[in-house]
Amino acid sequence: MASTLQKRIAELEAMDRPALTAEWETCFGTALPSHTSPGLMVRALAHHWQEQNHGGLSQRYLKALAVMLNETAPPKPVSRQTESARLIPGTRLVRDWHGQHIEVNVEPNGRFIWQGKSYRSLSAIARTVTGSSCNGPRFFGLRSPEV
Repeated sequence: MASTLQKRIAELEAMDRPALTAEWETCFGTALPSHTSPGLMVRALAHHWQEQNHGGLSQRYLKALAVMLNETAPPKPVSRQTESARLIPGTRLVRDWHGQHIEVNVEPNGRFIWQGKSYRSLSAIARTVTGSSCNGPRFFGLRSPEV
């Protein structure tokens, strides 16, 4: 015979979105994040109930996780503004490409000026110059071709 928890989870799977939303708010005490799918709601609620019923992670496991987290540095987030953040405002990038002399100025707001027009990335300028998809930092010699 199925346990009470298994019955509750089975009932979750039969609930419509308004009922799942109400259960979410009761369970977590917060509003449901927008665009949360019903499948994710069911899995999160079921996990929460299982954790309450059977207990969470053991202290031993939590300590092991803490040790691992302290020993490894978190990955650095990749940002579209990475290259412009490294470039000092006022820097002029110069490139000759197929006989065309290209000069780009780095602005204080992180944007780039080429031929009097403002661009949000070097890649946008490189794409305009070449007519094809191109890595802007690599095009202007800020990255090696291997990267």
